Order: sequence, then C-alpha cells, then structure tokens
Amino acid sequence: MASFARATRRGKPQGPAVDADATIVEGTSEVEALLAQKYRRVWPAYTRATAAFRRLMHQEEPESVTIRITPRAGESVLPVPPSAPAEPSGSWTLRVSDAIRLFGVVIAGVWTGRPIHPLFGETARSFSGDDLVPHAKLVWQHGITIDAPPSKIWPWLIQMGCRRGGWYSYDGLDNGGLPSAERIVPVLQHVQADEIFPMSPTQHDTFVVRMVEPERALVLGDAAGGMSWAFVLEPLDQERTRLVSRVRATYDNPALALLFKVFWRPVHFAMQRKQLLNLKLLVETATTAPIAETPVERDRVTTSR
Repeated sequence: MASFARATRRGKPQGPAVDADATIVEGTSEVEALLAQKYRRVWPAYTRATAAFRRLMHQEEPESVTIRITPRAGESVLPVPPSAPAEPSGSWTLRVSDAIRLFGVVIAGVWTGRPIHPLFGETARSFSGDDLVPHAKLVWQHGITIDAPPSKIWPWLIQMGCRRGGWYSYDGLDNGGLPSAERIVPVLQHVQADEIFPMSPTQHDTFVVRMVEPERALVLGDAAGGMSWAFVLEPLDQERTRLVSRVRATYDNPALALLFKVFWRPVHFAMQRKQLLNLKLLVETATTAPIAETPVERDRVTTSR
C-alpha cells in the first residue's frame, strides 16, 4: 500500500494524498523509454556519462527496481489548486538560477584553481582517512570556518546522502531534485561503518562509510577502495570550528586522470563550494534549535546497511 499526492519538483505537496497499490515491475525497458522521451537529450547523456564513469572506476552496473503505483478503485488525483500552478511537463529539476551559479563557480574553479582555501598548513598535514588511500595520485581539499562547536555540525554531516538528508549542494544534480534537509533528522543520527550514503538517485554502492569518529571525522569511500572523502572537524576555539573536506584517489588509467583534471576537478569544486556554504548557513542559523525527540518520517529517507 502507498499514498501519493501532487507536489512541486522540490517536494512540497499541492493537494491531498491518494491511496494506491505499489507493485514491483519485472522489466524496466518501458520505464527507461519513457524517461528518455520525457528528458530527451538529457537522459541519454546522463546514462552514457554514468556508464563511462563506472567503467573507468571498475564498478559493476547497479541493479534497478521499477515500482508501478496504481490508484485504488474510487480514488482520483485531484487537480492542482489555482493558487499553486502545476510544474511544466518535462521540466528539468535543476533550476535556471542553480545552473547559472554552477556555471559561474565552475569557471571560477578553473580560473583560480582553489578558491576555497584551507587554512595555512592544512594541506601538508595528515587527517583521518588518509591511510585508506595511502598512495593517492589525486588530493583535493577545501575548508570553511563555521561559527559553532563540532557538536552542532556533526548531526548535519552524518545525515548526508541522496535519499537521506541530501548533500546540501545542487539538489537538481545530486539529490534527484528533492531539497536537502533543513533540519536535523533524528532517524538518520545513528551511523556505523559500512553503511551506504548514496551518491545519486541510482547509486546503491557509493559512498560507503569507512570511518566514524563522532564529532571529529566522517570518512566516506567507494566500494573498490580507490578513493576516500573525509570531513574533518577541528575546533578553533569554543565557538568556532574548521570543517575540512579532503578527497584522495588513485587511478591507473591515463584517460581517467585526464577526466579528473579537466572535468571532475571544476565540477567537484562547484559542488563542494555549494555544500560547504550551505552547511555553514544551516549550522549557524540552527545552533539554538533543539533536535526533535520524535522521529521524523520523510518519504525520501531510506537507509542501507
């Protein structure tokens, strides 16, 4: 049994819920054809890019599941109220404003190399998770100072992940168009090693939680062990913390090295910049808000263990 309702692309309900039956569909070719028809050029480009990345990273093709939702007898989907016009059919989840900002920060990343500078000496130091990829050929690091102690930042970090609390970056790119959480989600506050923080709506094996040091470090990685993504919290004083993000990776394919340097480096900078700035804003505006004691049920939140 399931229930659904009309909603905006950011997940805001636009009408009452309707009861329906949900069944798993064996074949997915028809669904993929409909997605290709709806998103036209975007969908084929997305599938080709993700397939190429998996081949370069030696990752297996993830299994996909299609669910058919059928309204129950006597139920009907109500029209969208006049005060809340429907989203245009076939609209892309990435807003134009987000696309313009993303383009701007990508250009800035190419031009300046590292616009979000770590504090002096951070790049030369070792951090938690460095030993997971000891002979890294690629190291990307960014940092930001947040006016809050580590205990206020940590809950936002451990609820990250697509289909969880989101990545706090460009939701149209890495969270299926759903907005990232704007508050602490109690059901996502218990994280252990080997859990999955999905990288995208279609990923089921990346990122893997490699290390959890409460209020100090959270380290993610890929299934093959070829990369690590650490989030390290270092107190500057009682009211300020330095959040450092460090990516380490190794590779054997020269084509993959070129892909990292030419394409993924500016894209990673753009996404990481947005993520760090949003985390700073969320933490600093919510430092006095208590964490809810009642578990919050969110339709898009699922955890994998």
